[in-house]
Amino acid sequence: MPPSAHPEDILLPASSPGQTSRGQRFGYRPRLPESHGLLGLALPAEPISISVARAAVRRWLAEWSWPAEQLEDIVLAVNEAVSNAIEHAYLDRPPGMVEIRGAIEATPRAQRRVTVIVRDHGRWRPPPIDDESRRRGIPLMQACMDGVAIGQPDDKPVGTRVVLRSKAVPPGRKQC
Repeated sequence: MPPSAHPEDILLPASSPGQTSRGQRFGYRPRLPESHGLLGLALPAEPISISVARAAVRRWLAEWSWPAEQLEDIVLAVNEAVSNAIEHAYLDRPPGMVEIRGAIEATPRAQRRVTVIVRDHGRWRPPPIDDESRRRGIPLMQACMDGVAIGQPDDKPVGTRVVLRSKAVPPGRKQC
């Protein structure tokens, strides 16, 4: 995959000053044509955005003929990452944005996988140690994906970045 096609490189601001199209008002604006195997969303950190993210990721993967079971695993993991960003990132401040970037990548064995990055610009919070009634989201994401990495973005000391890497699947009708 060329460097410019990496998920970290494809998200632009959801809207510019003075732009108020319906999609921008709700924060959804794909960044590049889906034919490139890329997905880019910027959504307001509000509960309605969880279902918008699920629908967008499901539609994107279905267009690439992603196998149904793996597609649902990816959607569930993204759902959890977006839910966590909305619930925790802006707890003590006004809601900001949640960014979702995705790329379909070819693997060395002629298969393909998805990398999805969910990022917020809120306050970084390490996982709580003492609340056993919660903390199910990370194990859920790990069960659905081949790899999950959670931390602060390299370029800013605020926010959280969740990198989700899917299991490899056979090639589909559309190729990257």
